[in-house]
Amino acid sequence: MVVLLRFRSARFDSAGEPPNPINPIRGHAALVWAGAVLRAEGFGCSAPQPEDWGWYSDVVDPDGGRYLVGASGDATGGGDTEWCLQLHARRGVWDRLRGANPLTLDAPLVQILEGRLRAEPEVDGVEREVER
Repeated sequence: MVVLLRFRSARFDSAGEPPNPINPIRGHAALVWAGAVLRAEGFGCSAPQPEDWGWYSDVVDPDGGRYLVGASGDATGGGDTEWCLQLHARRGVWDRLRGANPLTLDAPLVQILEGRLRAEPEVDGVEREVER
């Protein structure tokens, strides 16, 4: 399962982001914010890395669970950018075959990021989507 958190905001400085050398897609600024939020909750987060669909960080929760958190943004022209955070569990082949250790909606990673987005006064229209 993949959890997508979509929202609109001008809070993140997408114009000041480092260029993505693979594809000119924003996401670095939102990922830096997400990393700071998660580190404050005891998670480990790698520095944002470019990808062809945006940016990603590897994340480890306090219990050792591994995740990939991705971010991409699309400037709408009215000041707000449409952002998407992608939350993926990093599972080995054996876990996937057995259906073990899936990402769930009550996972702390999901709850923390969604909760903080909904609490941010400069963030609007938070929507959660689930892809199976």
